[in-house]
Amino acid sequence: MRQINRIFVVISCLGMLIWLMLVWDRPWYMRISDQDLEVKGGSFTLLSTQGKVSLTDFRDKIVILYFGYTFCPDVCPTSLTMISNSLNYLTTGEKEQVQALFITVDPQRDTLSHMDEYLKFFNPRIIALTGNETEIAQIAKQYGIVYRRSITSSSEGGDYLMDHSAATYLINKQGRLIKTIPYEAQAIDLADEIKKLL
Repeated sequence: MRQINRIFVVISCLGMLIWLMLVWDRPWYMRISDQDLEVKGGSFTLLSTQGKVSLTDFRDKIVILYFGYTFCPDVCPTSLTMISNSLNYLTTGEKEQVQALFITVDPQRDTLSHMDEYLKFFNPRIIALTGNETEIAQIAKQYGIVYRRSITSSSEGGDYLMDHSAATYLINKQGRLIKTIPYEAQAIDLADEIKKLL
């Protein structure tokens, strides 16, 4: 009986260890949750290359919202590629009902012209948005985004990285935040979630 109990304890411990490795062995900015979505989100107004843009401008469209920065070495390119590829799973008519927005968390370096050129590598339909640091911080807080400047040992000449939440957000046609898409999601997963809202 004691041996059976020991085996049970060992199996339980191994299961817990595997869970921790899969779920929690990630940077803090990649840990996300769909909890409390009803108190997150909300409208905002920022600048694009075409002038002021507000979330309310896209009523009657599904909005894909992502926070990142153009100097990001890996997370942002991966997420933007996923967002771009997800649109390939939609028909032309469905694409017309979707708008992707990219809000920089690094307004100091991300000029609109630079962001616009950067996003063209992924998908010209993605609109670049920026503002001053106070505006960005307020919108990030609304959406539960966490970000911070990170100086690494390899940084030279004042260069830095930005650690930031890596989730993608889906907003319905009424402007309400509906879904948090995790960093590990595939393009087909995002496309499926978009189709549910069309």
